[in-house]
Amino acid sequence: MNHTYDLNRAENDLLDTFGMDERGALRDWNEEYQQSKELPANTIQERLIRARTLHKNQQDFLDAAKAGASAIVSGSVLSINPMDPAEARVYVFNNIFFSLSVPGAGRDAAEDGREVLPEEMKVVEEEDVVVTRSKHDLHGTLAMNRADVPGLYTLATAVLDYMGQRVV
Repeated sequence: MNHTYDLNRAENDLLDTFGMDERGALRDWNEEYQQSKELPANTIQERLIRARTLHKNQQDFLDAAKAGASAIVSGSVLSINPMDPAEARVYVFNNIFFSLSVPGAGRDAAEDGREVLPEEMKVVEEEDVVVTRSKHDLHGTLAMNRADVPGLYTLATAVLDYMGQRVV
């Protein structure tokens, strides 16, 4: 029998094996992260355990996010909204939500208050806007995490650059 290549079958095979724990289940990154944040931190020992748990969870998340970003940029993962324009597409891989940070993903206000369409900007300026937006998003999340306010919940976030693409 001749073998025919099926992109959906290849994607299912990839999704079925990556990101599973030793029990064969996909990890719930948000649940793990929130549980780590809610650990007590009254004594030095409790703070150390909490910090180690958070670090382990964040490193595992970052490793999974790196693998997901490379799979998305290489075209191995289909977007969940393929009919939308490329700059509006979002992806879910290994229970992680991804989006590409691309020029033209939004509109900027000029100094005089009018809207500046992305095509009016120079390419270098567009790249600067993309880098600045994603950096500000990440720094805002980091600031909220560092504040460590009880009852304030954030999501684990990563900004990754891979093959000229910025993936959030």
